Amino acid sequence: MSRRKAAHAAVTHLPSSRGSPLTVARTFVSRALEALFRRWWLYLVPIVLFAGIGVALVDQRSTEYRSFGVLRVSGRTVLSEITQVGANSRFGYETPAAYTSREINAVLGTEAFIESVAERAGLGPALVTDPSTAASLRDSIWASASSDLLVQVNARAHTPDLAQAVARATVDSYLQWQIDDGVSDSHLAEEFFLTMLEPYQDRLDAARDELQEYVARHPGPGDLAERPLDEQLELGRLTSEVDRADDQLATATQALADARLASAQTEAEVSARIRTIDPPYLPDAPEARRRQDALLLMLMLIAGSIISAAAVAASALLDRTVRYPDETETHLDVPVLIVVPSDPNLLPTAAL
Repeated sequence: MSRRKAAHAAVTHLPSSRGSPLTVARTFVSRALEALFRRWWLYLVPIVLFAGIGVALVDQRSTEYRSFGVLRVSGRTVLSEITQVGANSRFGYETPAAYTSREINAVLGTEAFIESVAERAGLGPALVTDPSTAASLRDSIWASASSDLLVQVNARAHTPDLAQAVARATVDSYLQWQIDDGVSDSHLAEEFFLTMLEPYQDRLDAARDELQEYVARHPGPGDLAERPLDEQLELGRLTSEVDRADDQLATATQALADARLASAQTEAEVSARIRTIDPPYLPDAPEARRRQDALLLMLMLIAGSIISAAAVAASALLDRTVRYPDETETHLDVPVLIVVPSDPNLLPTAAL
């Protein structure tokens, strides 16, 4: 065997770490750092670009004002204890404020409630001309419980007057919705008995007229016992008809009065159970959103950094140039015994 082949065989059996995960990772990091520092300005472009976009978005975000009112909600009232009005209202395991705020947020999803808020806030024409007004109005209103009995009704708008108007309209619409929900049965009873009063009155008048006509056709003694038997029976029948019609009219009149009383009691009970502690105020300054703006800028910077890092990694992976001794061993399967520096100043003096 020649001296060259023997040396090659000896070198081939030298221990080597080529192809190990640590070597691959070290090579990749070296290539990535070299690509980054070689064209750092190119990889800085996505970061600067996304930062500029974030600044533009923050600058273009319109200024918004927030107004809110505070409601106090009670589970029971003195009126409900006395009259049993609202006695079936239960909050379960929730506090009155938590239940009420959840209910307000729920009814905001209905078209009828949003239309009521829009009408009270003066946005009725805009709601007709632009259907998206309802969605934006719904997104700008929310309720939250600030304690067990206090509910905060919030509204956000581009002007302070509109924010106050929307918050006030939401509070008024919810109170009216509570009243309407409680008196709906009473109103139905009122309408029913109102329609029955006129027929009952007509029946009573007809029975009285018939009795008077019979008495006029059959004059006789005032004592009923002195009249003939057939007249006694007919007069008794006509008198019973008058009494029956009078009882029906009296019953309907009393039922109508009871229904109206129930409606009044329900309105008073709702007013006592849900009271406005602080009406919606007129905001004097726009809502501070430094945290949201800072978060937006941070997200844009992170997005730009991710793109730059991906570009650096792609550049390192796509570069097939052999630059390091570990790559020589990996690709050529030949161990590296010595590396000659590319800078002549780093060579030993004896070698020169």
